[in-house]
Formats: sequence, C-alpha cells, structure tokens
Amino acid sequence: MALFASQSKKQTLDDTRTRDSVTPLRLVIHITDGSQQPRVISVPLQNKLLIGRGGGSGEEQPDVDLSTFRALENGVSRWHAQLTHDGDFLSIEDLDSTNGTRINGYQLSAHRPYRLRDGDEIEIGRIRLMVSLVHIPNQA
Repeated sequence: MALFASQSKKQTLDDTRTRDSVTPLRLVIHITDGSQQPRVISVPLQNKLLIGRGGGSGEEQPDVDLSTFRALENGVSRWHAQLTHDGDFLSIEDLDSTNGTRINGYQLSAHRPYRLRDGDEIEIGRIRLMVSLVHIPNQA
C-alpha cells in the first residue's frame, strides 16, 4: 500500500469529516477484475462520484472509469453506481445497472443509498472494489 504515508493517516468510512477544512481527502480504490493483480486508483473525494465505464466521444464520462479493467466484459454499465459523500458518511447507490451492485455479497436495490463501512467489499458487475479514505498530507 504505497499510497498511504502512514496507517495513522487512513480514515474510516464511518466518519469522514476532516479534522480541519484544509486537509483534503482522497478516495483510494483497490480493484480486482479476476484476471490480473489488484490495482489501486486514487481520486479526489467529491460530494458525488459516478462509477462506470467510459463510452464514445460526446458522452459524459464516469468519475471512476473502470474501462481499463475490462469493464464491458465484466458487466459494468456505463453509469453503474454513484458514491455520495455527505460530509459525515460515504454511501453507494446502484443506478439501475444491468448486472447490479453488491456490498459484501448483498445485492443492492436500485436508486437506494447504502452506507459504506471501512473494509466493505463492493462488486460492480464482476469487478471487486475495496474503498478507503486517506488524508493528503500538507506539502509544507
């Protein structure tokens, strides 16, 4: 886990409030698609993040694009799920995807938010994700 400067910087998903307003959070996603070693991507935490697979030109692209993880072959819809951060908690909502979204094997109902907890495994189609939040250390 080279992205973590130290384990003390890791935030739980149960309480994502920053200790001060200048310390930004990043969403770190560990991805396994069954055919290769798990990979890690990191994106700035926003109020809403769309997860899916990129499409053709002119279409809105997801914030977390799983195309490089064989998204089409693994059953990921273009607009599959949405992560929402409300200042206190992180939740996920299936956007009526074709192959569904699961948390720890539990199939989610579409258009209903589910709160995420640290260590939850998310399945987007057949791609498995594990999400963590980390503070970005000040570069002073």
